[in-house]
Amino acid sequence: MYFVIYTHVLRSWNKSKSWSNIKNKIVKAVIGVGINWCNPVPNVGINLEYYYANKTSIAIDSLEELAAIIGYGIVLGYQYYLSEGIEKLLKEYSSILNSIGKQIMINDCPGEAVGVTKDGKLKIEIKSPGATTVIALAPGQISLGY
Repeated sequence: MYFVIYTHVLRSWNKSKSWSNIKNKIVKAVIGVGINWCNPVPNVGINLEYYYANKTSIAIDSLEELAAIIGYGIVLGYQYYLSEGIEKLLKEYSSILNSIGKQIMINDCPGEAVGVTKDGKLKIEIKSPGATTVIALAPGQISLGY
């Protein structure tokens, strides 16, 4: 599911008394959200239909309703980030991230997912005899499931 966000080109009144574009500002963005709603998933996956099957919450009845919920969640998350800051957001996110504590093999060395960096990389603690280090891998550099 993708959301397209458009904003107006940011302009400023400059010293030569004319309008100019402000550079290095995001004026358009496409946000991709990967979510399993009621589609089949591998054994290691989960979809919302299965997750909510034994809950008392109301089921999601349409793709439009799912899109509205996701859009609302993105806005709430952004507001939380603006009011609380990235450190608190990452702490809260890490507390519900199912990858934290997961055992991972990196180049035949055992590791464990221990957190997420400010720029969205997964932090992995790698252990070898006599040494331990933490590395950060960007999305796409490692697969933890399907």
